[in-house]
Amino acid sequence: MMVMKIDKEIDNRLAKAYRAFRKLHKRVWLNKHLKKNTKICVYRAIVLSPLLYGSESWVIYHHHLQLLKRCHQHCLPSILNIHWSDYVTNVSILEQARVTSIEAMLMRMLGRAHLQDGGSSPSEDCALWQIRHRLPQERSPEEVIQGLPETTPQPWLY
Repeated sequence: MMVMKIDKEIDNRLAKAYRAFRKLHKRVWLNKHLKKNTKICVYRAIVLSPLLYGSESWVIYHHHLQLLKRCHQHCLPSILNIHWSDYVTNVSILEQARVTSIEAMLMRMLGRAHLQDGGSSPSEDCALWQIRHRLPQERSPEEVIQGLPETTPQPWLY
């Protein structure tokens, strides 16, 4: 029952993302006067936002993740003007676009991705949570320093 609801939700999110991507095809993606960074910013704001909206509450199965990855990997080559016959790997496309993978985005949103297929056990999740959320007085100074971010996170980066 719950899987059917999440299937519909993800299908809805994918439809919205593809629709937004198609609407911008002539105006933005094929525009030679726009820089690559501008196109990627538009992609993050207009396509990725509706795609991943509400994903914090999803229970993501492997086939859902594959659908999200397919959408992501379909849009980026078109933005970067990379044709399938160029034989460019997905990793290199992500590097050229300076965008992280869908898995990394979901992990960042959730703190840790909770994938039902092949995920860790609840006891491992609990142990990891306890390690990460110890009170500062329980941590050594080295652990506290290591836990601090090196730079201020930028909310517009996925």
